[in-house]
Amino acid sequence: MDPIKITPFEESISIMIMVFTTLVSLFIGYRYWSSNTLKKKGSPASEWRLRKWIAPREYIKYQELKDNIINLNNGKRNINEDDSKRLRDALLKRAIAVIPIIFDIQAEGEASQSVLNNTINTSRTNKELQTLKEKKSFVDSEMELIRIEADILMEGWGAQIFAQSLRLHKALEQHKADEIKKDK
Repeated sequence: MDPIKITPFEESISIMIMVFTTLVSLFIGYRYWSSNTLKKKGSPASEWRLRKWIAPREYIKYQELKDNIINLNNGKRNINEDDSKRLRDALLKRAIAVIPIIFDIQAEGEASQSVLNNTINTSRTNKELQTLKEKKSFVDSEMELIRIEADILMEGWGAQIFAQSLRLHKALEQHKADEIKKDK
């Protein structure tokens, strides 16, 4: 029997069909994976993609504490050492609350850009990008305000507060992980 002869044209068509089916399979797999990842409750993506962005409660707590202290001092900004310490503690908690948001923006920003580059622009994609822009805008202004407040409370602290809050955030995360390991 003679072997079947394949022309160069038929060979190139078969290669193109294989490449096309591989790409389609990869695309379908990626869409399936990404849709399941976004549906998981408690994931950073589901937190802000599936609901309106809300500032951390530490932001509000600090503002309320500051307003109460200023009102108790009849509007004067000269405060005693106890009030100053309470404000510094609240401001540090506020800075610590910003750290996970920064991590989310970095992770979700890269993922959103990748999805945007590889898919057709849909209203959901636009909403996700708008929410990401809102978070980034909030973090940028929040970081600047925290630095200013820190310098007002203690001279030179504004340049150090985020390094300090990052260390404390990591320590808190490690403590939580250790507690979980103990419980098992």
